[in-house]
Amino acid sequence: MCVILALETAKELSSITLDILKNAETTNPHGNGYATLKNGKVTFEKGVTMESIWKKIESGDIVAPCVIHARITSIGDTIPELTHPFIISENSENKMSGTLESNESAFFHNGTYSDFKQLMLQTALGSGRKLPSGAMSDSRGLAYCLQTLGIQALEYLDTTDKFAILDSSGLSKFGKWFDVSGVPSSNNYYEAYDYGTFPKNNYWTTDSYQNEDEQFYKEPEYNYNSAQKEITEFQSKPLDKKPTKSEHKK
Repeated sequence: MCVILALETAKELSSITLDILKNAETTNPHGNGYATLKNGKVTFEKGVTMESIWKKIESGDIVAPCVIHARITSIGDTIPELTHPFIISENSENKMSGTLESNESAFFHNGTYSDFKQLMLQTALGSGRKLPSGAMSDSRGLAYCLQTLGIQALEYLDTTDKFAILDSSGLSKFGKWFDVSGVPSSNNYYEAYDYGTFPKNNYWTTDSYQNEDEQFYKEPEYNYNSAQKEITEFQSKPLDKKPTKSEHKK
């Protein structure tokens, strides 16, 4: 699940607002992280609030290109260690912050890849690398595999998931992306929310793949009992007969 905001240019970064960040966090409440490329070095931090990310954008500590991620748990525990990014590196160490070496990359994932354990085992058997220890999720498992397979392996996965990778050469994105108020986003469903409130419209739903990459309007189902209750309360008296669906819509 989750959402990735992948900002390649200064113009895209200037489109970010605190409201956008908080909307992303409200709909994906299980932890945030970011990575930024500045002066030829990728720095990252995870398990942080969107307020702290916003302050770093305002102060110039986060510049374009950069990637911001908000997590909603699908596989793995809901803990800071399993927020994004995960580092594509030889030892697959799960650090909470730091500066990457030139041969390392910050990996971000939106979606759920259920076959990650099988892919990890195949990668370990083929490469001779040890499997990583500690808390595990599908996203961390994919980062481990990409160290051996290379990031282009993402194009061969049978999935509609989205991925973003930031390294010293720049930003790479995989999958279908959306423009949300000038911000390249891995999905657009957080746009229908105001942080700290209920959804703007209770009848928005996800697509048939249930991977939350698109939204469409779903007509609410007609319910006689709720219609009767609402109209009765309004008129302060019971109805003489059941309203038809067409009558109720009037």
